Amino acid sequence: MDESLMDMFETINVTQGFFSEIPWVRSVALKYMNLQGESPFRRSVFLETVRLIGNRLEEIPQDLLWGINNLRTLKIQYQNIKSLSPASFTKITSYLDKEISLESVNLTTIEPGTFAKFDYLKTLSLAFNKLQVLTADMFKGLERLQILRLNSNQINMIQPATFDGVINIHELLLESNKLTSLPDGCFVKLDSLEVLNLDVDWTPFDIIGRARSLFTETYWLKHIKPVLDEFRQLQ
Repeated sequence: MDESLMDMFETINVTQGFFSEIPWVRSVALKYMNLQGESPFRRSVFLETVRLIGNRLEEIPQDLLWGINNLRTLKIQYQNIKSLSPASFTKITSYLDKEISLESVNLTTIEPGTFAKFDYLKTLSLAFNKLQVLTADMFKGLERLQILRLNSNQINMIQPATFDGVINIHELLLESNKLTSLPDGCFVKLDSLEVLNLDVDWTPFDIIGRARSLFTETYWLKHIKPVLDEFRQLQ
């Protein structure tokens, strides 16, 4: 196969009326089409990224994804997948070590250990859904996770130990939710945390009173204390 031709087919957007098996494809987007039957990509040994957009899915399409052994990124958007459990990913045989994105899929519940098999995963995005409560063990097994996006849900409660399974996380997005409080020790095991986006209706004085019970000493010294010192100077 000519190298320039391979580059041309590296990313294929498959829309209604067009679908074919291309063994050397690396990235596929299936947009606004019904997905039924077995995967046509089982011989696509180069396939690393699958995007499913607006397919009216009510569950993870495991038959479609089964046998894609080198899949590293899975992005599913604009669906009606209301709940997830470990069984949602039983047939998926790849490591999915780069990213799982389930944005705008109407997700309301995630059972403990749902993502545990993807222990090499780096990014998990669950933004723009309808999650209300983050529970302990929801992110169990994701010790290598670096980015967790939970922004733009309806989260009003975070249970203690929710983030104990993602101790190497660098970026945690929680803004645009309905949080009014946080449990003590919520982030204390997140020694690698660099970015935290959080909307809670606190004054700087509330932060002073609560921050050391919420964050690690490292995060406090690097990110919280400088802000509070600057605030004090303005008083």
